[in-house]
Amino acid sequence: MKQSEKEVRIYGMDGKLISIAITAKTAYISGKITGLTDLNKPKFEAAEALLRSYGYKVINPHTICNDIHPGAEWNVFMKRCIKHLPDADIVFLLDDWQASDGSVIESVTAHQLGIQVVFLESYKFEQTEQVA
Repeated sequence: MKQSEKEVRIYGMDGKLISIAITAKTAYISGKITGLTDLNKPKFEAAEALLRSYGYKVINPHTICNDIHPGAEWNVFMKRCIKHLPDADIVFLLDDWQASDGSVIESVTAHQLGIQVVFLESYKFEQTEQVA
């Protein structure tokens, strides 16, 4: 690990270490959007801010789809999201992911592609800096 890199340790609810990630990794945020007030942007923005604070590069569906007309069909948004999903090293599921057809598709696709999938609300993060 380079001196400037940071390490993020992810712990499960039981306190056991489940993952160590070098912060240059790319995270994809997955959760319910369709049918919610403000398309759930505040929750996605909060998740993005949290992940960025730990050094992740973040793929946020709201950002990657911001040039698509709001009245476009659902599948237009999903095609864009699925196109970007393989660029992620890890997918963080928001607490409402199971209520979203798109998020379920993203979760299954990530699993099939060998991308790690974790539940954002179930884990605590610990950030450490590498000391020379």
